[in-house]
Amino acid sequence: MNEDAFADKKLIGFSLGPVVGALLSFVTIPVTTYFISPEEYGKASMFLLFQTIAGTFLFFGIDQAYTREYHEVDDKTQLFQNALLLPFALAMIVFLCALLVPEPLSLLLFGQADARWPTLLFGLMTVFIVLERFMMLSIRMQEKAFEYSLLAINVKAAVLLLTLFFIASFAAIFNGCLRCLIRANHWRPLAVLALPRAA
Repeated sequence: MNEDAFADKKLIGFSLGPVVGALLSFVTIPVTTYFISPEEYGKASMFLLFQTIAGTFLFFGIDQAYTREYHEVDDKTQLFQNALLLPFALAMIVFLCALLVPEPLSLLLFGQADARWPTLLFGLMTVFIVLERFMMLSIRMQEKAFEYSLLAINVKAAVLLLTLFFIASFAAIFNGCLRCLIRANHWRPLAVLALPRAA
């Protein structure tokens, strides 16, 4: 296989994940907005927005530094561990705050101090998202294009299926509810962690 054909194959491989993932998201959003009230969907969106913002601050650009240094060092495992250390430690602090003193975080996230369960999930998801980010970067830097895209597609599909499951299971109790989306997205990083770790 010549270099151009190999590059085209890689490009197609890396493109599959975002394209199919976007199509799955296109299905997920109308389904969830149909079953979940706008107020509850707004709370879930705020939850996910805060999660994204928290992830941005937790990484401190270390994830980008990891990709820049990946091909410059021989010990990939050591680089992975060093890059993961600070974001993971900060994520654990967020999780402990959510576990031990959830009221201030609950008030910030949802405008009420008694949303202990979603707040605890927020802290737990913060830890998993840090792990997910570096695992996905490691797979991408190894240029495992189809594995990377397949994983991204599986994650989006899992979110869709779990959202439908939780809506079907809890709609009568929670009226659709914030927890349906939160619980579905809670399992998203675990799809990545189920893979063997890429050094």
